[in-house]
Amino acid sequence: MKDDQSFGVHFMIRRDKAQDNVAPIYAKISVDGDSALLSTKYWVPIAAWENKKGLAKSGIPELTQLNTDLELERSAITNCYKTLREAGELLSPHLVKATYLKGSKQANGSVAPRLTLRTLMQKYEEVEGKRLKKGTWKNYTSTFAYLDGFLKKEIPGGDIRVDKLTKEFLTSFKTYIPKNPIKEGFVCQGNGLAKHIERTMRMVNWAVDEELLDRPPVGSYKVKKKKPKKIFLDEEELARMEAQVFLDEEVAYVHDLAIFACYTGLAYCDVMNVIDQDISILFGATWLSNERIKSEGYFKVPLLKKPLSILNKYRYARDRGKRKEIFPYISNQQVNRAIKVILQISRIHKKITFHKMRHTFGTTVTLANNMPIESLMKMMGHSKISSTLEYAQVVDSKLMKDMQGLSERLEKPVHIRRPVFDGSIRNLMYQACSCVN
Repeated sequence: MKDDQSFGVHFMIRRDKAQDNVAPIYAKISVDGDSALLSTKYWVPIAAWENKKGLAKSGIPELTQLNTDLELERSAITNCYKTLREAGELLSPHLVKATYLKGSKQANGSVAPRLTLRTLMQKYEEVEGKRLKKGTWKNYTSTFAYLDGFLKKEIPGGDIRVDKLTKEFLTSFKTYIPKNPIKEGFVCQGNGLAKHIERTMRMVNWAVDEELLDRPPVGSYKVKKKKPKKIFLDEEELARMEAQVFLDEEVAYVHDLAIFACYTGLAYCDVMNVIDQDISILFGATWLSNERIKSEGYFKVPLLKKPLSILNKYRYARDRGKRKEIFPYISNQQVNRAIKVILQISRIHKKITFHKMRHTFGTTVTLANNMPIESLMKMMGHSKISSTLEYAQVVDSKLMKDMQGLSERLEKPVHIRRPVFDGSIRNLMYQACSCVN
């Protein structure tokens, strides 16, 4: 062991991981010119950080405690280094980091603080809550509500260290969810239950990626999910819905939107965000193209006569000075309420939401009429063909057309040309028979 071995801990911010000009603070552990970065789990406004000192700017009361905490962390890392050095270990910055993350004993006999599940939930909300789509984050808040109730009711002290999570913990959480609904009258089970477990695991894996945790505490843990069957309007139901006329303005408007979705495959949020720049003329047809709001996949749809007439109806009737979107805004809840009325009057007894109109485009309007799956994939903005294949259900009308085509081919007379046998062929057949005998 070298007596003159160099060691140092310098705090720095990671601008590449900044969110809204607030950056995470990392400790740079250096041993003999080699270094390793360790996340401190602290964040600071970029403008309030002094790179040279490796601390937040002095004189800011809100950041005084932060600097104190960082110095305590520097001391804890240094104590890990000293302990390893005294034990005669072959020192490296990565060994010091690993020792610190494992909660090694410090000089004062205390154990380095570890990440708890509640702290992780808070940190995940601070970082990912700003990045995720509003609808996606709403699902996470439901998962957090279940986790909060589970920790209070089932875990002593109401919290648990993330590195102490086990498969038994996840199994207990899975059992807890259906028995303790966060919404009155709603029992979460099936695929919804599986999603809560998936989000919990995704959050834990995120902690590893962000170096808040040195390794995943739980290996593979999966809850079986059933592939839901796509619900859509068949050809007869679609025609029946289209034929209806509504006097109520809101219901009539939603009726137009539903037909538009059935013939374009656009989701609710994509319809609400259609603007003039999304419209183009190509090969003599009008096209709609843009990125999908939810998945950011690129869709490109040539408009048939029905959706084109609906688009033009609202495109030219709007006041362009007030809004650039072609369709007037209406909430998703209002849309789905109106769709219930439309279906009831159309004598359609299916649980259809606006999004199911997109399914209708993927099955009844396109694949049932022999649209190639690759073309449908492009129009629906899917990045994987497996997503498009979920729409490839055999509908009754398509099955009937296919069987009629098969029947016509089978009943068509087949003309057989009789061969003319000469003497040489008869001799060959005679010889073949002789060989068999």
